[in-house]
Formats: sequence, structure tokens, C-alpha cells
Amino acid sequence: MSLIGLIPTDVRVNAAIAISAIAFVSGTARGFSGFGSALIFMPLASSIAAPRLVAALLLIIDFVAAAPLIPNAWKHADRKATAVMVSGALIGVPVGTYAVAWRRPAGRPLSAIGSAGRSHPQSRAPTSCYFLALPISSPR
Repeated sequence: MSLIGLIPTDVRVNAAIAISAIAFVSGTARGFSGFGSALIFMPLASSIAAPRLVAALLLIIDFVAAAPLIPNAWKHADRKATAVMVSGALIGVPVGTYAVAWRRPAGRPLSAIGSAGRSHPQSRAPTSCYFLALPISSPR
């Protein structure tokens, strides 16, 4: 088996090379800051390949990148707080995944805040965008 055989048939070799370069740049950003690789990788790589493929690839990359950090983190972890978060994730992730995968009518926002409507009849920005700006604009 050659490495070319690992590339999905709907992705060209040039696209795979470009995705690899994007992964390198986003990994470098994560190396310097500790976060943000998905913010760089997902939009750029999704413009080249299918978002489902890119999301799965990012998941694999993140697991491989985080694996060496687990032994040291296990020593310092607050196990009670971690158990609360993990139990919430075990419930919330499947429910959220089902909600996103479920076919909703076109043009209908998924979020409860966004479902309140649009701020202006001619505006394309959902109402939830304005709620996101509130924490940014509040005094500290």
C-alpha cells in the first residue's frame, strides 16, 4: 500500500498537499498559543475538501497532538470537576450531534436565540449575532 492510497478518492493529490500545509500552519499557531488550530484549519481546509472529511481529519490531528499531554495532565487533574464535565459531555454531545445532523427546514436557525427572528427584515444577520457582541461591549 502506498501513501497515495490513503487519500480519499474525491480529494486530489494537490488538495491533500494544500490541506497538509494548512494543518502545518494551524499546528504552528497551536504550538505558540495553545489553542486556535481549528479556527485556522476548518475554514481554510473546508474550502478545499468536504467539511465532514475535514472535521474528521481535525479530530484525528487534535487527538494525536493532545496524546503526549495526557500523563502530566492526569497527575494535576481535578477529578471531581472533570467527572462533572465528562458526564455532561456524554449526554450533550450525542444530543447536539443529533440536532445538527437532523434535517431542519432551510433558513431556519438552530439556536433558540436565533429563532427569535431577524433584527431587521432586510438584514441577513441573525439576532444571535447581536447577543454575541454584548459580552464584548460590556465594561469590565
